[in-house]
Amino acid sequence: MSHATFTYGDTPYVNARASSLRGAQPGDLLFFLANLASFNGDTCQFMPGQRALYLIGFIEISTVIEYLPSTGQLRNCYSGECCEITPFMRNAHVNHLLTLPHKYRQQRFSVFEGSQRSRRFQYAAPITKEMCDTCLRDKGNQCFDYGKFRSFSACVGSYTRAVRPQFNLKHQADRERLQLFLGHITRLNEIPTLH
Repeated sequence: MSHATFTYGDTPYVNARASSLRGAQPGDLLFFLANLASFNGDTCQFMPGQRALYLIGFIEISTVIEYLPSTGQLRNCYSGECCEITPFMRNAHVNHLLTLPHKYRQQRFSVFEGSQRSRRFQYAAPITKEMCDTCLRDKGNQCFDYGKFRSFSACVGSYTRAVRPQFNLKHQADRERLQLFLGHITRLNEIPTLH
């Protein structure tokens, strides 16, 4: 069985920020953002005022694996089968399990394996106010309230700190927002067709 390069690990049963990942399943998309800054290679310094948030890639979940401390094994959440650890050694949680096993005596964690359609973007896609207003919503399905924060980055960082579903594809409005979101990314990057 071949395994994708991309995995994401978290502790959704311990970490409230990641609790919505308990319901993640194959076919779901996890998008990743990063706070990036321009770097001057000549002076070896970051450029002041050039820091911003960007979308840097996504994982289309193909498999959800869970580490169970009671058995000391990785288990596929959907088939119930035990998994070999070796194919997942590049994941930080699995790597820590192997190098610092005492940290995981009582802590279960999940690993989300990406399908072959998962991507790290060639070009980071900037998170703009326009993109947020047209594509993203808070937990009450409202546009972000920028007035509560000292800066745009602080606002977006606060609203995206927790892992949370953004698009419920049962709803037409969410499907339309997802298409706008993907359009924002594909202005700079080629990605497979996602639904």
